[in-house]
Amino acid sequence: MAQLEATDDAIEAFNSLRRAGGGAFVTLVLGESITLGETHLPGPDGQTMAYEEFVNSLRDDTPRFIFYNFAFETTTGGSRLKVLLIKWVPGRTTRVDKMRYSMWSSSVKAAFKGAHCTVQANGVDDLDYLTVLERAAKFERDPVVGLA
Repeated sequence: MAQLEATDDAIEAFNSLRRAGGGAFVTLVLGESITLGETHLPGPDGQTMAYEEFVNSLRDDTPRFIFYNFAFETTTGGSRLKVLLIKWVPGRTTRVDKMRYSMWSSSVKAAFKGAHCTVQANGVDDLDYLTVLERAAKFERDPVVGLA
């Protein structure tokens, strides 16, 4: 199978995301290569986007791969930050695009190493905070705030 290459700006944005705090995200779109869509990294003031605000900003007509810095805390006071790979393929996406995003997901994972877990989302209901928190905190030793 052919490989889909990631553009330099997409890789650079992902690397910046890994250095950023919670609430940062990078979206990627498929074309002839994996290209950068939207980037939301903390500005000089450190401002980031809350998870609910991020979910509500997703359009239901455009599939995307999204890397999101998901922050949460343990009951012992520890802060955690996990990079999620969200495969956003809304229900209104064409069959061809659904197949493309399914077929190339392994290439995205290979090009952008470091995602803690993958979440398949066909709508905002699939990105419910507690459901995503369970996935992100699956291997935590300490109980997690909100799940304990």
